[in-house]
Parts: sequence; structure tokens; C-alpha cells
Amino acid sequence: MGWIADLLSEIPSAARYKIQLEQLVADHSSLEEEITICKSELGNVRKEIQRLNLVINGFKNKDKEQYDHITNKILKLFFDVARDISVNEIASKLAIEISVTQYHLDLLSSKNFIRYSSKIPVSLKVHSRTSRTLEITPEGRTYVIEQMNK
Repeated sequence: MGWIADLLSEIPSAARYKIQLEQLVADHSSLEEEITICKSELGNVRKEIQRLNLVINGFKNKDKEQYDHITNKILKLFFDVARDISVNEIASKLAIEISVTQYHLDLLSSKNFIRYSSKIPVSLKVHSRTSRTLEITPEGRTYVIEQMNK
């Protein structure tokens, strides 16, 4: 309290101010302790937020599946040619069997990265799964840009 207490002790009517001052000093000390505790807790909260952000980012990255190199090659082929492609053409360009190609197309289709084209096929005589053309979707293009170009 220092000089204020000395001054208040010299003035007889200031006794009640002295009591209030002592209470304020005690309150101040108590508040300083609470501030110290809060700063410590804030540090803990910040650490927990960082930990949770890592967990959240882990879940986000888990949601973005990574595909094997053949699946990625097929999707990149769609991206690069920027037109409809048939299953036969994909198998031919990548030198893989049609059944293997279809497997990878099923994976990409299930994630909505590719879809069968809504355009009418040039050849109407054969409407098999291998003669229809497929196209890349906006989600497929996004995957190529965001995940495959890292």
C-alpha cells in the first residue's frame, strides 16, 4: 500500500478508506493469481486446439482416398484428353486388360470422378459397357488438380 496508507493513517476520517484500500489490494492479488491460472489454462486450450486440428486434418485426409497408380493413370488420361473415352480406348492406351480397366472405372465411378457420357454413341449397333463412352466429372478434375499434382 505504501504512501497511500501512510497518508490515510494521518487523516482520522480516512480509516474507512484504508479498509477499502486493503480490500482492493487483496482483491488485486487474488485477480493476479486468477490471471496466472487463466493464462496457464489458455496455453492448455491452445495445445488442445492444435491437437484437435491435427485430428480433423487426419480425418479430412482419410476422406480423400488415395488410389493405386493404374486408377490414377486412368483418371489422368480422362483429364489430359478432355473428351469422352471408351473402355476399349482406355485399355488400349494404357495397355491393360478390359476387365482390369473396368474395375478401375468402377472405383472412379463410385466416387463420382467419372460417369457414362450422356451423349448418344456414334455406333448404335453395340451398346455394351465397353463401347459406351465415359467422361470426367468436375469432382474428378478437382481430384486430379488437388491430389495428383502435389
